Amino acid sequence: MKKILGVLVLAFIGILGMETGAMALEQVQTQINMFKDVSSKGETYGISFSLSNDALKNVSTVIIDGPRGARVRLNNTLDLNDVLLSAVNLSLEEFNRLFPEGNYKIDLTPRTLGGLKVHMTHNFPSTPAVTYPLDGSVNVPVNPVITWAPITGIIGLQLQLTDNAGFTLSTSLPINATSYSVPTNLLKASTGYDLSLEAKVTDFGGNGLNTTMIISFTTAAQ
Repeated sequence: MKKILGVLVLAFIGILGMETGAMALEQVQTQINMFKDVSSKGETYGISFSLSNDALKNVSTVIIDGPRGARVRLNNTLDLNDVLLSAVNLSLEEFNRLFPEGNYKIDLTPRTLGGLKVHMTHNFPSTPAVTYPLDGSVNVPVNPVITWAPITGIIGLQLQLTDNAGFTLSTSLPINATSYSVPTNLLKASTGYDLSLEAKVTDFGGNGLNTTMIISFTTAAQ
């Protein structure tokens, strides 16, 4: 069973667009995702950076150096093989200040295990524009056809519906889709829902950059 570190909130690791160097030792797998969430409350930004694979158990120290002398040092004294670092709910000002574009370097100890050179960019995909239902709509049918404007230049599209009672519908859609018909008997009457439509791109290093439009609506009474 994996020993999981969990989520550490760090105001540093902004490794968004990636120019890959060498990562040795059976490839310690890395995954970097950058998030931009847009709603009626404004925009928030987040980053997650993960290291995984059994090869990570041989890494005693991870050091990440960034612009302006910023540094993060993680000691892997428990032989973890799954580490997740994240910074969430950042404003645009915080995001640009804490995670400036530039060159970053990841070093592993022992040195023989290799390292990684990255270059950070802020190339988010366009924000999806939901055209039905509109944010704040009421009396929406319990089996609506959700629609949005065409989105180009993406590699992934994800739609999610949630309510306050813990219900979640999450489905991947074709990247050229512009509508989704909610199945009959799935949503409840007189219930508030949050709708999230996420568009995804990746850089040539395989790292995800995601932009999500979040709206809310209430279904009609029956």
